This record gives sequence, structure tokens and C-alpha cells, in this order.
Amino acid sequence: MRNMEDKLLEYTRGAGAEIVLEPVDLDRLITEVIDGLGADILATGARVDIGPLGWAMGSDWQLRQIFQNLISNAIKFQVVGNEPQVTISAQPAPKNRV
Repeated sequence: MRNMEDKLLEYTRGAGAEIVLEPVDLDRLITEVIDGLGADILATGARVDIGPLGWAMGSDWQLRQIFQNLISNAIKFQVVGNEPQVTISAQPAPKNRV
């Protein structure tokens, strides 16, 4: 996830967009994303397991877009005959990582 955030920041900086980092409640954000994808989740019979995610410094709209795209793609691009399963969890970053 951290690598993905770094790449997204790198991309948006190159595009001239200013990124404002703020504390983001990932548990709230992922709940809203899952609610928004509810029809797709039901239609595919997808199983979505979310562990506690906590808070992260980032851009709410960019993190929302990342999660929405990842979950949506996991549901769309599934092996035929298998119900999609999405698991999202988090763990603290190592102390020496900023």
C-alpha cells in the first residue's frame, strides 16, 4: 500500500497537482467504498473481508480512488466459476520508515 501511495504521489506531482496530506480514517473510507460498490458485490457474490485499517496520512479522494479501483478490479477480473474474494488488512509500518 505504501508503495502504491508513493507512486500515486509521484504521478500527481508530475501532473502539477498539489497534494495535501491529512489524516484519513481508512475504516470510514473503506466502508463508504464498499457501500458504493454494493450492487457489484452482490451481483458477483463477492466476499469482502476488511480488517481494522486505522488512520493514514494521505489524500482522502486519492485513497478512496485507489481502494475503489482495486476492489472493483478484483470483482471484475475473476477466474470464471470462482466467487471473487477480497481481503484488505493493515499492519504498522516499521519504525524506521517515515
